[in-house]
Amino acid sequence: MEKGNILCEGKTKVVKMVKNDPTKVIIKNKNVITKNDDPDQTRTMERKAELATVITCIVFEVLKLAGIPLAYIKKVGKTEFLAKLCRMISLEIVVRRYAVGSYLKRNPTVEGGKDGAPHRFTELCFEVFLKTTGGVILSKDGKKIGQLPIDQETKRPVDDPLILNPMCASWKLYHPKKPISDNSYLCTVSREDVLPKNASIEEIKTIACQVFLIIEDFLSLINL
Repeated sequence: MEKGNILCEGKTKVVKMVKNDPTKVIIKNKNVITKNDDPDQTRTMERKAELATVITCIVFEVLKLAGIPLAYIKKVGKTEFLAKLCRMISLEIVVRRYAVGSYLKRNPTVEGGKDGAPHRFTELCFEVFLKTTGGVILSKDGKKIGQLPIDQETKRPVDDPLILNPMCASWKLYHPKKPISDNSYLCTVSREDVLPKNASIEEIKTIACQVFLIIEDFLSLINL
């Protein structure tokens, strides 16, 4: 298996084509960590790429055994794994068992449990965010269809807004780190413009929650 040209490169990963097989790619992790989508807070961390690859591949192998459909194929190096070439759907899917992090920023009235423990969701909490870079909203064909406003606190465009109503035909976008209210409403986009015809939020939710429960059970077996 011979590596080809770089297909794309992000802050934490490089995706390379596989020569003589246009259906597959090699994904290489970097020794880079990021924070708050802020380039100024990007740092390098020794062995991060190696550890991230090991953990990622273990999780994918568990999911493969459980019958979850995957792009992942196999680990091929200390910092690399082989995968099917796919087109990304511009969504970030978050499944939660506990109310922590940015969820509390959007829902500040949610109270924790006893002894300061975070609120635990009996039924999994499913959230969908629209993936953007520099506040640019792209269609499923890669065309610019909108621009999110500047965040007055960070002085940068808002990125990765919360889709408050992902099951609806028109998606209402809200600031991902502010309480959900009229003041945090950003704009509305058509689900049809972003989501490929062969994909549905219902199916995405089903798979995401199955993945969460499998990983949750797996980690409990090793006391994590």
